[in-house]
Amino acid sequence: AKLNNAGGKYSDDLKNDLSGLDSLVLVMYTEDQMVFPPETSWFGHYDKDLKVVPMEETEVYKKDRIGLKKLDKEGKIVKLVSHAPHCWIVGDDISQMVEFMKDY
Repeated sequence: AKLNNAGGKYSDDLKNDLSGLDSLVLVMYTEDQMVFPPETSWFGHYDKDLKVVPMEETEVYKKDRIGLKKLDKEGKIVKLVSHAPHCWIVGDDISQMVEFMKDY
């Protein structure tokens, strides 16, 4: 749980490293069979009633524990959708990623 500062111990180093990125590209795979819910690819999660909580409504985001809120407010988070299984990049997904990466 180091990546999201979970477990009650928070690392300023992690937060500073993540919030210092030029951009953070998050890809959600709609046919994902490994990650549940697929929205966890965008730092979302299930609540106790198994309803998806989007990133912007999580405590990690609201309290900016890992720098997501800072990145988001600076327009540095890009959310992409791939209509494929986990980590498959196909067809239009490739075009969308290449188009984004042209600026970097």
